[in-house]
Amino acid sequence: MGPMDDVATLSDPAAAELLMHPLRQRILEAAAAGPVSSSEVARDIGLARQKVNYHLRALADAGLLEPAGERPRRGLTEKLYQASARSYALAPDVLGGLAPTEADGHFRDAFSAGTLLALAARTHAEVARSAEQAAAEGRRLATLSIDTEVRFESAAQQAAFAEALTQAVADVVARFTSPATRGRGRRYRLVAGAYPPPRDPIAPPTETP
Repeated sequence: MGPMDDVATLSDPAAAELLMHPLRQRILEAAAAGPVSSSEVARDIGLARQKVNYHLRALADAGLLEPAGERPRRGLTEKLYQASARSYALAPDVLGGLAPTEADGHFRDAFSAGTLLALAARTHAEVARSAEQAAAEGRRLATLSIDTEVRFESAAQQAAFAEALTQAVADVVARFTSPATRGRGRRYRLVAGAYPPPRDPIAPPTETP
């Protein structure tokens, strides 16, 4: 059993379909908190052990559950399972050609919600792929995240902010970008976006006890 990932991105439609099943979500939530057996899961969710075993095998075959050892129980040996990650996200690749992409001519407006969603989808897909490549090479992926809020009193102020931010980013990029000579230097992609959050804030996920 290897170390548990913080977030795993699913790009396999079959695995994504498994994750959409409410019962399997509950099993994974339990297994994300620590190794569990089929009898423990069956007791906690009130189902027959045979039915739980069916779902455990399906999740394990998809790589969402990993073997976590064994332990004796009433003269038998129980298999333990642990989730492959603490949480999961669905990659835009799952939607195939229906996924938003910045290459589409409809997503060229810097002030369009569609453009922001397309860039967010690309960021999600690229970060997930880069993280997988880094893990395969035994290294940690170096990233940077900034999250803040700003309040505008008028559309004019918002427009001025957008212009100032665009110029500031261009200046910083020009100042720190290394020349692409002799194949030296590592490319990084920078995406900046702003949007009004929903009036009803999205509640953070509750932790499994």
